[in-house]
Amino acid sequence: MSVNLSPIGGAAWQFSDNNGNPLSGGKLYTYAAGTTTPLATYTTDVGDVAHTNPIILDSAGRVPGGQIWLTDGSVDYKFLLETSFSTLVGTFDNIPATLSGSAANIVYLPAGTGAVATTVQAKLRESVSVLDFGAVGDWNGVTGTDNTVAIQKAIDAVVDGGSVLIPAGYFLFSTVSKIGSVRLVGEGYTNNQASPVDPNYGSANWASTNNFSGSVLVSNAASGDAISFGSVSGISGRLWNFQMSNLMIVGPGTGTATAVHFVRGVGHYIENVLITNFTTGWNIDSCQDGTAVKLAAKSCKTGVVIGGTITSNQWVFLNPEIQVYTNFGMNILEASLVQIYGGLFQDTNAAAAIGINISPNATACTIKGVWFENILSDAAISISGGRTTVEGCYFANTPDNLKLRSDAHQSKILYNYFGSHPTSASSLSIDAGAENNYIFDSEPSTNGTFTNAGNRTIRIKTINGLVEQVIGSRKDTFAPNVSVYSNATQNFAAATQTKVVFGSKSFDTTNAFDAVTNQRFLPLVAGNYQINTNLNLYAAAGIGTGILTIYKSGSPFKRLNMYSGGSATDAILAGSALIAMNGVTDYLEVFIFVTGTSPSIQQAAGLFSTFDAAFINGA
Repeated sequence: MSVNLSPIGGAAWQFSDNNGNPLSGGKLYTYAAGTTTPLATYTTDVGDVAHTNPIILDSAGRVPGGQIWLTDGSVDYKFLLETSFSTLVGTFDNIPATLSGSAANIVYLPAGTGAVATTVQAKLRESVSVLDFGAVGDWNGVTGTDNTVAIQKAIDAVVDGGSVLIPAGYFLFSTVSKIGSVRLVGEGYTNNQASPVDPNYGSANWASTNNFSGSVLVSNAASGDAISFGSVSGISGRLWNFQMSNLMIVGPGTGTATAVHFVRGVGHYIENVLITNFTTGWNIDSCQDGTAVKLAAKSCKTGVVIGGTITSNQWVFLNPEIQVYTNFGMNILEASLVQIYGGLFQDTNAAAAIGINISPNATACTIKGVWFENILSDAAISISGGRTTVEGCYFANTPDNLKLRSDAHQSKILYNYFGSHPTSASSLSIDAGAENNYIFDSEPSTNGTFTNAGNRTIRIKTINGLVEQVIGSRKDTFAPNVSVYSNATQNFAAATQTKVVFGSKSFDTTNAFDAVTNQRFLPLVAGNYQINTNLNLYAAAGIGTGILTIYKSGSPFKRLNMYSGGSATDAILAGSALIAMNGVTDYLEVFIFVTGTSPSIQQAAGLFSTFDAAFINGA
């Protein structure tokens, strides 16, 4: 028989009379709760010997044997305590026979002064896991449990603003939605692809669980929206405060589906979410006041779309990572005050891709400190809207770095570096019709057709696509601008911080880089510098883990990249940073750390294993 220790009189309990004296010879009657129907209690934890009813207390007021055990079941108990002369001492009703009881009846008091008590049930229901509704994270790359119903039930179960936990696992589903606020919260993810540039849209690599792990949602939706939050039916259906964090969402690599669609929302927050293998990664539709930290879209035909029937305003993207496949990295349509700070935009397919597209109906957008790389077919940035600011960006191996289309007006292009491309001579193109656009301190590549190529262009005003006025143009010899590269294979010890040797220079306008002795960048002009570096690593037995770090004045300053490639023998680590230098003693060095056996840095005459530093603005 299953029994539980009684919460009253259970073990070594001493009963007293109303004067505090031991209840010698007292009598304890046991009944079913709320009745006078006797209900047995037991002397041992196996429930094999029943107490007398009433239980006669010993001379010390204790139960003979020292314990009372109750039958584990749905019926609670009532205890009636009398003296040896049958005088009532007290009645105790609704004594739970099951120790666990109901979570709704168990008090939970949070720590801290002023904390308010609640119940265990209420506390546990502050978040809901998809596992609560039967979800199983068993997708193996081919088959798995369909968790659509379980995930939808979990989302429906939370009140507005509640959290739905996606634990570690591979959860297959089709489509889910909610009109109302909700938080999807994962436990983090790891992208284990063998190359720093992820495989293309539709690649079989995205169907292998060996290539990623953690909290992973896998959608087989061929069309529509895999995850949709909000309503298209007017302001009354507006979604407030949708949040998503620490997740990876993998698509089928076919069809026309969108991964995540926000509709008519306000106050969204996204952090550390990677979407892969969808036609469209993110569709931000008529949403206001959102923040996205480390939002990523890889191997999607279009990474992010921002717009809708109502203008999407005031979205801030911090360090996004977008690898566009064929269409747009970020397509800004009906939108204003979209701000992008830092991050990386790449093209993985060399198709007709645009990194960031500012449409004619987008206005007052800002792009600062972004690194554009290998966008080989159209433009890294295409501007058709008004009052766009592009500042402190670096364009690498991108033939058409920036295009001011015919509708572009009142845009500012400030302190950018337009890197060269081996086969193309276009750094900045301005179409007829572009009006009142200004370019300040933006440096062209050596083979670019940028106006006044080879000079430091201080200011250019354009009207109808033509240069109307050049003010203060001068030869760019005063600002420290450096491009150096490795000219020999550098072998180094495993698991040891090692300074990288860049033995050759493409250019060094002020001889600020010591490529002979100290291997350091020491500019003598105070200001902010855009730093970019990449290393081609090799280890015959596998790279293991690689960490790329910038040291400033002899101490670690910024970790630019970390790579965990396992058995992969080759990897390219790249990173960028905007760093303030005092122009006197500050210097920068590049260090590499690799755990694989006998690692080395490979070189190819400036194509990789390079370090670039560009003066952005003065202190």
